[in-house]
Amino acid sequence: MVHADHSAGWADDDLPVYLGEPLGFVVTFENGLTVYLAGDTALFGDMRLIGELYAPDIAFLPIGDRFTMDPRVARE
Repeated sequence: MVHADHSAGWADDDLPVYLGEPLGFVVTFENGLTVYLAGDTALFGDMRLIGELYAPDIAFLPIGDRFTMDPRVARE
């Protein structure tokens, strides 16, 4: 599990309800393929560190441009 950057809350009758910690996963398969599943996240600085530590072959990134990333940012 790795960090993701996203709010995780809800308002119930104007009272905040905590919904858990946002996260992603780095999975390495038996054949050596490494996949980064970023989760529901905005761009954050530690994505560079995740890339350096795990060198994923494939990254699944959320693209939507509202609380996540637009296509240009995700490409970088």
